[in-house]
This record gives sequence, C-alpha cells and structure tokens, in this order.
Amino acid sequence: MICRGADILKVRVEGVPLGLLDAREHEEVVFQAESGDVLVLYSDGITDHLNAEGAEFGRGRLAHAVRTHCHVPAGDLLSLIFQQLDHWSTTPFDDQTLFVIKVK
Repeated sequence: MICRGADILKVRVEGVPLGLLDAREHEEVVFQAESGDVLVLYSDGITDHLNAEGAEFGRGRLAHAVRTHCHVPAGDLLSLIFQQLDHWSTTPFDDQTLFVIKVK
C-alpha cells in the first residue's frame, strides 16, 4: 500500500508469500517513489484480523488509518495501526507482519 498525499495508490501484488516456498517466482511491481510517500507492507494477518462478530479489519480500514496518519513518523504509524487492530479485536488468529517506510 502506498500513500501519496491524501491518496492511496492502487498497486496490487498477489501470489505466494515471500519465503513460504523454495524456488518460487514472484511477481515484481515497479513504481517511482516520491518524497513524502509512505509505503506500508503487510501480511494478510493484518487485513484478515477478525472482530467478535466475524468481520475482517480489511484493506479499507487499513487504508483509512494510513491516509489519516501518514504525516506521523513511521514508528508512530506502525503503533497506531496495531492499536486499531487491538481495538478491533485482541485475539489475532494469524501472523501480523507490518512494515512502514517513509520516503525522504
């Protein structure tokens, strides 16, 4: 997920997770990063995180959190996302991997 200004760029990569299977080819996406861009790399355990009613946290909620807080330092954005996940539900059922990178 890439946040540029107030926009979330639609860059979608799908396939087998990196490192899961040996000798797999992976899709490659190339884009031109700009100063101020915020890159958020995440595992499906973030978006698939379920609340008590069985609703997923989802890509939309993640995008909203990133768009709303993209101006804060990367570590703070990472913490804010995990706080929102904990508020959504305190019981993760899958891995939750999250990287936040800010382009200078």
